[in-house]
Amino acid sequence: MNVCDRSFKIDYATYNTKDIPYDHTIINDKPCPSFVNPDVVYNLHNFRFEDGDIVTASYQKSGSIILRVMLHIFFGLDPYQDRFHFLEADGNNVGEKSKVGGRRLFRTHLPLNWLPKTDKKVLFLFVYPREITFPLSLYASAAFKYTNFKEDWNTFYRLWIEDKLFYGSFYEHLQSWMEDKSDNVHKWPLDVDKIDVNLIKEVYSLIFETSVDTCGENTCTEDAVKKATAFLQKENPMIVWKTELEKKLLEQGLDGLDETHQEGIKQKRQKYRQYF
Repeated sequence: MNVCDRSFKIDYATYNTKDIPYDHTIINDKPCPSFVNPDVVYNLHNFRFEDGDIVTASYQKSGSIILRVMLHIFFGLDPYQDRFHFLEADGNNVGEKSKVGGRRLFRTHLPLNWLPKTDKKVLFLFVYPREITFPLSLYASAAFKYTNFKEDWNTFYRLWIEDKLFYGSFYEHLQSWMEDKSDNVHKWPLDVDKIDVNLIKEVYSLIFETSVDTCGENTCTEDAVKKATAFLQKENPMIVWKTELEKKLLEQGLDGLDETHQEGIKQKRQKYRQYF
């Protein structure tokens, strides 16, 4: 795993410019959400993972919430109450009292090569969407809502094609995770419209170092998987967002993208296919 590059360039100001027309800070020449703490990111090389830490990861709005809901249920927590610490916002302010079942839970949208090197037993759980269209649209919806983005859909998609959205290039972000061969970095594709029971079993087995299929009399293992499966099938947050988004996209006329942007998205999608 790569260590953080200490040549990082950080800027503490919040910008909203003609070139990048939404609220953002600049870290390592990439626009980042204003809630990301530049000091925390810059000093991640001083952050020390511990044995048992769990990190869920994805590109923004690309499905890591599925992992977080899953883990909340596994640890007997309210799935609606997020107990994960945002690594890039408060990673250095995590104390003993924040542990869940003796484990520290983190989430991140950073590229893997921005995270600190570690020899501890840390689980990195990364998910990515099989199809980029929906997460990208969800991302657009969030941008309009939370970042003072006042342009139109075509402008948003142009920024994505030009790698000018949060955390930079979607492709480079994906590549940083997919090309890592470390034993503790686990990666899964996600289908937005359905929950993969095998994924839930695999994640549980990794966290608790047991096989769901061979747990014998340990029925609590099977119960945890069943509870997570039932909850996500009934209240998949991605589906809830999709339902809300479809109405919004219809109102905004998303299907009216001009041919240039349609072709740009098509080319990006083809480049992305190599990871399936």
